[in-house]
Amino acid sequence: AIQLQNASGTSILNVDASNGRIGINTTAPGFNLDVQGAIGIRALNTATGVGTNIRSLGNSWANHDAFVYSNSSHPAFLGMRARGDFSTPAYPQSGNILLELAGRDAIDGYTSAIGGASVIMTASQNYSATAKGSNIQFRTTADNTTTPVDRMFISQNGNVGIGNTNPAYILDVSDRIRLRNGVWSAGIWLADNTNADRVFVGSMNSNVDFAGFYSTNFNNWGFFMGRSEGTTYQQTYFVDYNGISGNTGLLQNQSWGEHLEIGVGTGTITNNFAYIDLHGADGTYPDYTFRMIHYSGGANADNEIISRGTGTLFLTTQDAAPLMLRTNSTNRLRINADGTLDYQRPSTGMVRPIQIHSFTITTGGANDVTFDTGISTTDWDCVCMEWSTAFDINEGGRQGRNLWSYEESGTWRIRVRWGVHSASPPITAHDTKLLCFNKRWVNWNGNARTTNNSY
Repeated sequence: AIQLQNASGTSILNVDASNGRIGINTTAPGFNLDVQGAIGIRALNTATGVGTNIRSLGNSWANHDAFVYSNSSHPAFLGMRARGDFSTPAYPQSGNILLELAGRDAIDGYTSAIGGASVIMTASQNYSATAKGSNIQFRTTADNTTTPVDRMFISQNGNVGIGNTNPAYILDVSDRIRLRNGVWSAGIWLADNTNADRVFVGSMNSNVDFAGFYSTNFNNWGFFMGRSEGTTYQQTYFVDYNGISGNTGLLQNQSWGEHLEIGVGTGTITNNFAYIDLHGADGTYPDYTFRMIHYSGGANADNEIISRGTGTLFLTTQDAAPLMLRTNSTNRLRINADGTLDYQRPSTGMVRPIQIHSFTITTGGANDVTFDTGISTTDWDCVCMEWSTAFDINEGGRQGRNLWSYEESGTWRIRVRWGVHSASPPITAHDTKLLCFNKRWVNWNGNARTTNNSY
């Protein structure tokens, strides 16, 4: 062995001739170069381009870490990648690794089963004197596997991808993320271009009972939802751009177990328009193609449904159900599933506006016949349509010639008049139809009809 000692006889440098190992501050070097203590690298020496391994052994924080120290400038660990050879280096190309910092096991960390974790810095373009773009990849290896996987990627334009290596936004996350309560409730603040917080999206309290939107402009929560099955629980609060106070947003399911509601302008304390607009056209009508509107005239303002364009406006019941129109909370007009039309009669309920009644009149011989139909003259105007069986008389070639309806004692009656005849042979029967129009729909403009005047 060869030793170099200081003035006090302490061995400083030792060379073991049996294995060629060199020890500094140790007389039994265990490696080709075994240094006991710190190593300071003060300047770059480019004598060779061969890489080396530096290993630090010890059992305390002070002597088992490798570190870079400087008291005159910032410490740095620099990886410098080139192509070509050491004497004539060339610029790296796109995809070349500039530096990799990795942690692996010492047993098979150099084999194909590398595992561990690493930070990889790569060239994002072909390098030149004026082009030096780069990316950073962060990799970890899942339990019970050996292949590192990209977990986070920082692209050359500053976009950060989590779970992907091609982020299109400043933060681009694949899969779900979770925000947890800490000092404050979980959520995200949205700031304006002056970096002032404007809108908060998140939970309203530490229990995350409700999540919604909070605006600092109005110091109030906007649309928010309860956590039970994602159902909106309470009234939402929205103040429009004019700063009008009051609740003018949506309302659905005011409390648990109650009926569901959706409202526009609910709770407002000033007169405002309220709209529901539907779009979807080609831009001919940029604001809306279908609108439901409440005008700004207070509680008794007009309401309107507007359909634009020349297309048909359908009111459809998909199944065999009627369509009902109401006024003053009362049924007024009903279109039945079979297409017939009824309207509300105050005394008797829903009735048809036009009715046809059939009667069979049987009587003995007489010059004229009258028949009480029992149909009210208060609600109906009626006219005779036809008879289907002529009177069974034939006296001197004369048969019944006039048939009309008339009013008497509040009901409609039918009268038949024919020429003079005797009671033999008797009149047996005839069938006739009475066409009746409800007076709420049709006004009779003819002369009054009596028992002796048909029209």
